[in-house]
Amino acid sequence: MKKKMKKSSGKGVSKHLILTALTGVIFWLIGELAFTFLTEKIWTPLGISVYFLVFAVLMFIILFIILAVKADVSTKEKKRNIKEACTLGIIAMAAVVAFSCLFEFLYELGGRDYYEPTSYIFLVDDSGSMDGTEDLRVQAIKDVMTSDNVDEPYAVYRFAYDAELIKPMGKYDDSDVQLMSFESMGGTEILTSIKTIVKDFSDGKLAGAGVSPKILLVSDGHSSSFGTGSVARLCKKNLISVSTIGIDGCNESFLKKLADSTGGVFVRCEDVSQLAESLEQAKGFNTDRNLLSTRFVYKNDALYAFLRIIFLCMLGVAWSIGKMYFCHDSNKILKKSLLFSIICCVAAVLILEFFAGSFIDIEYLRLIFCVLWAITYGEFGSAKKGSAAKYAETKGMPVPGFVSDAEDEQKKLQSEKEKNDPFKSLVFDGTTKETNPASDPFSYNPLGNSSAVSGGNSGSSFVQNPLGGQNSSSSQIGNGAGNPFGNNAGNIFTDNSSTNNPFG
Repeated sequence: MKKKMKKSSGKGVSKHLILTALTGVIFWLIGELAFTFLTEKIWTPLGISVYFLVFAVLMFIILFIILAVKADVSTKEKKRNIKEACTLGIIAMAAVVAFSCLFEFLYELGGRDYYEPTSYIFLVDDSGSMDGTEDLRVQAIKDVMTSDNVDEPYAVYRFAYDAELIKPMGKYDDSDVQLMSFESMGGTEILTSIKTIVKDFSDGKLAGAGVSPKILLVSDGHSSSFGTGSVARLCKKNLISVSTIGIDGCNESFLKKLADSTGGVFVRCEDVSQLAESLEQAKGFNTDRNLLSTRFVYKNDALYAFLRIIFLCMLGVAWSIGKMYFCHDSNKILKKSLLFSIICCVAAVLILEFFAGSFIDIEYLRLIFCVLWAITYGEFGSAKKGSAAKYAETKGMPVPGFVSDAEDEQKKLQSEKEKNDPFKSLVFDGTTKETNPASDPFSYNPLGNSSAVSGGNSGSSFVQNPLGGQNSSSSQIGNGAGNPFGNNAGNIFTDNSSTNNPFG
């Protein structure tokens, strides 16, 4: 019969929480390395399902190791129970993988027409590091705006310490080339420049830009990422997306983060001579929605927020059920494990939804998400049994400090019975005895257990009774081994066969 500790070990629970939380951190590191590939290079619903599949496999390995350490497999029945629990856990995890693919597919439906830009705003790096590429930059912009599939108006800003409008909003004209002059000096203030453009747009200085212009940022430098979240929120509020083109030597992580948080894409440009091709690529693509990234849509944002919360919470419940089965402990632990995991999963979903696009980078939000989804309530290991406890267990005797499920249930029933008993109980030697003075006024003789005067047995709590029963080892008058007048071998007056009897 399965044994369990009377009280959960706080140390064991802490170890379980810490180990599973570390599992979430390890998966986050693995997941971030593959996340771009899974969401951009392959079909996104399949990529998201693979993401959860790797997560489920890692959780299965860790929780199975914990289970193997603490599980009682002393009988075939217990082995079978553990096997069944693991099977149910795997089924629940498989459901997470399958439904994550379906939910991601549904989450991506609709809304792509909202990304279509009504105009283009070129924001071109004019810092000192771009010296010697002035003509290439002008030609790249011309090539993009004279292509067959472009009919939208455009404007051009150059920036170093701040953005400066050098070509007003309007359709392309051959005379525009003379307006686009670059100086190539100064720093690289990207975020400040984007704020300048948004302000000009909201103030009406970009008349004709339409309701949702798209910024095409070209840069080869580095910029502080502090304030990216506020810029992303500002762009989203004004329905402006930003795609970034990073020339060789740029801060790719910053430019990618900026594009992801503003609904655009990041394009790497190995050489300025390839700038026109890179601009064309950035112009034609936008970021795709997925369940685990920053969402950028112009319309129906509340609907997509609701869908993400519902879908991920449903996956979280199935995930929690799977982890619960892997714990395979007492019913009390199982219930706590399920409730704890559901609360953590829902909290992770809400944090991801409401903080995406804020001052917290999406990568760190996924870290929080992975840790909260991985952390599991349970008990790591069990109390160590000494040699005496092990011997008692093999003989079917009670093990000190442990109690079987049946014994625990019996004690609960006994406790309820005593609570409802109209008669009081007397306790001797730690044993509770029920009394009923109406039916047995002498059931508990203070001088023994079976007689009102001299009866009793070795179970009497008054072991020093001078008139104890004939079987009392401590009675001075009874038949114990220490009685000088009894019938044992030590009596010098009654045993005629004893050589020590002077009257034999």
